[in-house]
Amino acid sequence: MNKKQCLLLVGSPRGLKSNSYKIGSYLSNKMLDNGFMVKEYLLRDFNSSNNKSLVSLMELIRESEIIVLTSPLYVDSLPSIVIEAMEVIAEKCCTKKTGNKQGFLAVINSGFPEPVQNDTALKICLNFTRKVDFKWLGGLKIGGGPAIGKQVLEDKQGLLKNMVIGLDMAAGRLAKGESLPEDVLSLLNKPLAPKWLYLTILNFGWWFQARKYNVHKKLYAMPYQDTE
Repeated sequence: MNKKQCLLLVGSPRGLKSNSYKIGSYLSNKMLDNGFMVKEYLLRDFNSSNNKSLVSLMELIRESEIIVLTSPLYVDSLPSIVIEAMEVIAEKCCTKKTGNKQGFLAVINSGFPEPVQNDTALKICLNFTRKVDFKWLGGLKIGGGPAIGKQVLEDKQGLLKNMVIGLDMAAGRLAKGESLPEDVLSLLNKPLAPKWLYLTILNFGWWFQARKYNVHKKLYAMPYQDTE
């Protein structure tokens, strides 16, 4: 019996080095555990003017039962490479060869501590699914992305514990082609860390970077301030 296919679309220009890929790869592995075949596609490699690139992406989408988009937030929206791919897919109207609707899950992560900052980007994704007649399986909004850093998601420890548990639960639902229930969404849509802790970590990181260049004592300098 042929395995069902899950397609991971990575929307970050940073590709394999991104948090988007790290989150998506973890979810992909869980889909493998649930009996799916998984394909990964970096949208930064997509070239709509190249016929081979276009055909390759369209074929992957047509062959997939579940499509997962992982992307960073860019100024309340999605990166241009994601928007371009969405426009092309909508124009080509990729529907599965069997005629069944593909399920679509969007996972947006941002550097802001508040997950609500991702709401507009998720609405764009929802509008896209309506345009191409995909089944909307849900939208995950992850705030405080830099907290992920070099941590290993499989450890399920520290600030990432709830997020990873939520991804495990999400994979089980996706494998059944079901929309994510409220308990899974609420678990994943929580901030990774309290705002005060997140800001403390970022401020220290900023100071540490400045110290590398011996300008840590000048962080509050205003050399262009009008003194008259």
